[in-house]
Amino acid sequence: MRTHLLTTTAVLALLAASTVSTRAQTNWTGLISSDWFTAPNWTGGVPTAVTSATIDTLNRPTVVDANPRATALSLVVGRVGVGSFTIQNGGVLTTLGGGFVGAFVGRGDVTVTGPGSAWTNITGLGGVGIQVGGGVGVGTLTVDNGASVNGGFFGELITVGGAAFSPEH
Repeated sequence: MRTHLLTTTAVLALLAASTVSTRAQTNWTGLISSDWFTAPNWTGGVPTAVTSATIDTLNRPTVVDANPRATALSLVVGRVGVGSFTIQNGGVLTTLGGGFVGAFVGRGDVTVTGPGSAWTNITGLGGVGIQVGGGVGVGTLTVDNGASVNGGFFGELITVGGAAFSPEH
């Protein structure tokens, strides 16, 4: 009986631990400036490879401008609010797990412009690397003047509209 109780307790502890999210989240406030790399502009500090980022306000639209390179686990621009994000002048953003522009009920606008400017996604959820518009969300992705956007290295796509998926952030 004691062995059964210890086994049950251990299994429950493992299940409880496995449901706790270890993913960090940060939200854009634009409190100080438009600079992605200014920590007080985010609720949880500048995004990193283990931090999901959401831009859901037009208060000082977010800008990645040249070096250093920006990184985020994932990026949502316009989930329930309105977000604007620009990569310019050779700036680079790398997301490791996907991006959404205008997801759920939000509006998102992303512009990647200028030679060397890029948004590169490494991998995505369900084969979608970057989703533009989805659910009832509205998104625009503008890529011009020698810039590039890559949906993923493993066959992920840049999908425009039609998906009802909403990221959990």
